[in-house]
Amino acid sequence: MKNPYKIGDKVKLRADVVARHIKSLNLPPQAGFTTTTFQWHATLRALADKVGTVSRLFDKSKHTNVDFADGTIGIDYTELENADANPTS
Repeated sequence: MKNPYKIGDKVKLRADVVARHIKSLNLPPQAGFTTTTFQWHATLRALADKVGTVSRLFDKSKHTNVDFADGTIGIDYTELENADANPTS
């Protein structure tokens, strides 16, 4: 599947991303979650309503880098959606 975004596109996280990722925290400790996993969830929560700019696309991968005011994340493009005409940040 071809990445629908191009460098410079304004995007935000899909509304269900944080909720879906948070559900995984309810798994038992033996599932192998680490401090990094919890930090990733905190990052997603912080960026939930923010608008970012696509900064890098990867060939043959869904991976997409998105720059936000507080930093850059790498995330699957299926976790993104086009930003509204009135961004919140």
